[in-house]
Amino acid sequence: FDYRYMVDGEPKLVTGEVGEGRLRTRITQNGETTESDLPMSRPLYPGRAFALYPVVRGLAVGKQFAFQFYDGEAESVKSVVQSIEAFGTGDEIEGSAFKMLSQIAGSTTTTWIDTIGRPLLEISFGGIFFAALQEQELAKRALVHDTFARDPDVFPYADIRVAQALKNVERSGEMTIRLTGLGEGHAAIPSDSFQHCWEAGGETICQVLASDSAAAIEGQIEFDIYLVEDETVDWRSPVVSDIVDALSVDTLDPRQRADAAFEWANTQVRRSQDSPGSAAEAIARKRGTARDRLNVYVALARAMRLPTRNAHGVVFVEEDQRFRYHSWAESWIDGVWYRVDPILGQRSADATHVKLSTGGVLPDVDTFAYSIGRVQIEVLSYELMSEDAS
Repeated sequence: FDYRYMVDGEPKLVTGEVGEGRLRTRITQNGETTESDLPMSRPLYPGRAFALYPVVRGLAVGKQFAFQFYDGEAESVKSVVQSIEAFGTGDEIEGSAFKMLSQIAGSTTTTWIDTIGRPLLEISFGGIFFAALQEQELAKRALVHDTFARDPDVFPYADIRVAQALKNVERSGEMTIRLTGLGEGHAAIPSDSFQHCWEAGGETICQVLASDSAAAIEGQIEFDIYLVEDETVDWRSPVVSDIVDALSVDTLDPRQRADAAFEWANTQVRRSQDSPGSAAEAIARKRGTARDRLNVYVALARAMRLPTRNAHGVVFVEEDQRFRYHSWAESWIDGVWYRVDPILGQRSADATHVKLSTGGVLPDVDTFAYSIGRVQIEVLSYELMSEDAS
């Protein structure tokens, strides 16, 4: 067996084999490897056998099963006793299925298994934990959406810890990092005036500058692409137009327009756990989630004829000392994509904003589905802006 885990942000490798009546394991974590060699008196199964073993043995009401499996995360052999309690339908599942109870170390897990052996639903720890079978595309979409859309909580497995302590992040002027674990399906990481990324020996190196830094002009863009309207960023709504008119944008230059849009979104949209559903609704109600605040900025900026797009990537959260998946906005100002972060309240995004893709309101599923929980970051250099620059 070969198990790979992330424990408190650190990789853990558990390998081993069973042979000649013995269990041999090797565990590598924090740069150290430990080995063990234990006698085995009974057959040992992998953890994945939990729902498969009773299927192979034959499902029928009243049948019982008992076997041992190796838990790589706990580094121990565990015994499980299972019983098939019933067969039928229920509100929790679609179609008919066998209801199975499993006892492990005093804890009970309830699993519904359908007639072709698929585990449809699993509930454990008194209902605190549950897992349901989902089509692959739906599961990937839910993973990416929930990772980016939490306000501001992100699933712990999505956090990316680093060995280096970063301080005064809002004053960060330059950061260079090494990225690994992006996955085969991940597109090339974009470079622009504030971010330069390149491949080096199978790894990705990115140098990021704060938005207040001097930036090289990028050239021309297709403006219409970044002025589109959809059901979430409904910038042609009269509600949005009224705000733009009140801000007298005709007298403002592009940078001042972006500042005005940021200020309104950052001060007028109160934080709420419930999303109104669109930027216009968030403006009308003056409340919304963190993502609604971002959508309000994008809608106001586009209504002011500033080409604006969403950027998706990671940002460093100083209070937790880790990177988290995050979204922000970029507005085309004076020949560069200027970074604005209404969610974190940064008029000019700091240098820990590492852009992994650009696009619509939500990030591309295929870009992130295979990298969330696997990406590792090493900070190679980190510099603060001077007091004068800040």
